[in-house]
Amino acid sequence: MSIQAVRSNPPALPSSALDRPAPEARAQSAAVTAPQAAPQPAQVEHAVQSANQFLRQKSENLEFSVDEGSGHTVTRLVDKETNTVLRQIPSQEMLDIARALDRVQGLLLKLKA
Repeated sequence: MSIQAVRSNPPALPSSALDRPAPEARAQSAAVTAPQAAPQPAQVEHAVQSANQFLRQKSENLEFSVDEGSGHTVTRLVDKETNTVLRQIPSQEMLDIARALDRVQGLLLKLKA
């Protein structure tokens, strides 16, 4: 028994169908591209507290916080017996670098003005 390839072309679409997306695709793209307001600091703090509370029930070693100097979210893996930080993402060094870059950027803008 031999197998032969099927050589039929798909039906041609009218040009108007090619020019515009389907209604459901338009709705999805509108939802994706719709501008979203940045969360307020109080909302972020509430979300961090909620995440920490949930994680304390599941795992006693993971903590979330927001770095006040840079505003970055910080995740820490903490040994609860000794209360030492085993791992932090981003590291403290990276947070310090981010703060230093912000200061340098501010100085550059001040010098240009």
